[in-house]
This record gives sequence, C-alpha cells and structure tokens, in this order.
Amino acid sequence: MTPEPERSVGPGDVVGRTLHLLVTRPLALVGLMLASGGVWWTLTLVFGEMSGSLRSVLAGSPLAAVADNVLAVVAAVVAWAASTVVQAPIVGAAIEARTGQRDLLGKFLQRGVRRLPAIAGAVGIVVVISIAVLVGMALGVMGLVKVASFVPGRYPPLLMVVGGSAVVFWFALRTLLAVSLAVPVVLVEGGNGLQAVGRSWSLTAGHRYAIAFGILLPIIAVIVMGMGVGMLVPELVHWYGLAVYLFMVLYATAMGPATYVAFREFIDDVQPDKLVR
Repeated sequence: MTPEPERSVGPGDVVGRTLHLLVTRPLALVGLMLASGGVWWTLTLVFGEMSGSLRSVLAGSPLAAVADNVLAVVAAVVAWAASTVVQAPIVGAAIEARTGQRDLLGKFLQRGVRRLPAIAGAVGIVVVISIAVLVGMALGVMGLVKVASFVPGRYPPLLMVVGGSAVVFWFALRTLLAVSLAVPVVLVEGGNGLQAVGRSWSLTAGHRYAIAFGILLPIIAVIVMGMGVGMLVPELVHWYGLAVYLFMVLYATAMGPATYVAFREFIDDVQPDKLVR
C-alpha cells in the first residue's frame, strides 16, 4: 500500500491557526499572558535582590563579577522557564481551538508543573543556542566588513557586506526557528530538554520558511494599516500603536502552540484530539 504523501504547510496555515486561536480563546490567552508576565516579573525582582546581596557579600572579590553574571543567566533561564509553565495551558487552548474540548487548560498546566525540569532544560538549551547565534552573527558581519575593506571600488564592498549580512541573518533566523517549538514538544510528547530541541529541529525541517513568514506577514500588515491610519485619521495613530502592541504580544504568545498543533496535523498527520494522551 502506497503511503500518503506529506501534506504541505505554509505561512497561511501558521497565520490562520494563530488568528483562529486568538479569536476562539481570547480571554484565556490574555489571562495566561498576564499571569506569565507576572511570574517572570516577580522572579526577576527576587533574583535581582539575590544579586544585590551576593554583590555585597563578595564585594572586592574577583569572583563578584563572575558570580553576578552567572546569577543573571540562571535568573533569566529560571524566570523564562517558570513563565513558560504558566503558558503551558496555551498549548491546551490551541488543541481546544481545533477540537471543541474545554477541559485542557488545567491538564496542560499540571503537565507544565510536572515537566518543569525538562522545560527548564529546553529553555536553557535554546538560550545557549540563541546567544551562540547572536555572537556568530556579530562575528560574521565583522568578518564581512573586514574582508570587504580589501576589495577595491565603492559599490562591490557595499554589496558584499549587504549581501553577506543578509545570508548570515537568514541562516541565523533558520537556526532560531528550528528550536522554536521545543517547549510545546515537551508538553505534548515528553522527553528531556535536549530531546525536545532535537525533535523541534526535525519537525520544522523544510518548513521553517512558514514560521518565518508567519511572523513577517502580520508585521507587514500592521505597518501597511498603520500608514493608512496615519494618512486618514492621524489623531488615532497613538491608539493604533497601542492596539498593535497588544495584538503582537498576543500573537507571539499564541503562535508557538498554534504552529506546533498545525505542524503535527499537516506534517505528521496527527489530528489535534490525538495530541492529548
């Protein structure tokens, strides 16, 4: 028997599923986003106080700066992981939006708490990868500028730097997008942080452009609409900017879980109701 070919998934699927989640579960998303932000803010303050105390204890010691930097990284990872646990129900909401179920928010919050070590591991790995990518981007662009300085003429060096920087940025973006679904993987499929990052990498392979344009298309849309608002009703520009900010925050919050559910359905041929086990 010939297996069914893999269904394609594109930017329209990512944007459509994300908007569908925003429309069908708006109150849940707003509440979870606020709770997540509150957890992150509280833990950031706590670690800030700890950092201040540590600096006082180690005042004058060469270890003070090292310890401060280490604590800052640990604080960022822990705060991000804890706030991500509060966002765990959004994965449940993404499944609810496709199945009509209404009992998954609590279940996925419990999963998030139980799998906190794996979530923290995945977040930590993503943070390390992100830092490495940013450093690699900076070094790559610096290298391009250095090499271009030896190229004669006015426009060839400029083209080399601009074109090379675009290539560096594209590969960096692909790398970041490759690991963007690690947390939903932990919540639905289980495993440790490293396995989740690897699974995210394989799940998004060949489809990262869909995530990239799923981010880019709404940005283009709100910019174009903003230009229209600025020309037709300039007195509303401030309120439009506020509305766009809130929308983009909600969109970014919903996009990961919605994209994961869509990818499992289109790529793995797993229906959303089968993601709850």
